Amino acid sequence: MTTRYIIAFSSFYKAAYAKDLLMEEGIKSTLGKVPVKHAKACSTGLYFTDTDVNTVLEILENNNISNKGIFDV
Repeated sequence: MTTRYIIAFSSFYKAAYAKDLLMEEGIKSTLGKVPVKHAKACSTGLYFTDTDVNTVLEILENNNISNKGIFDV
């Protein structure tokens, strides 16, 4: 069974930059709306599947990109 995750960010620009960084690492992701129950300030998030969450978080942390939460959907 595949788990789909979404990472919420404080701005669209952080989400777009995170997507570019993951793409450089060969990780497929898409930008999309964060469900209302998880949205804080920005409603754009990054969706991905079939990737270790810790790997994604490590890439973001190494590039100083903070997130507002990660959720499985």
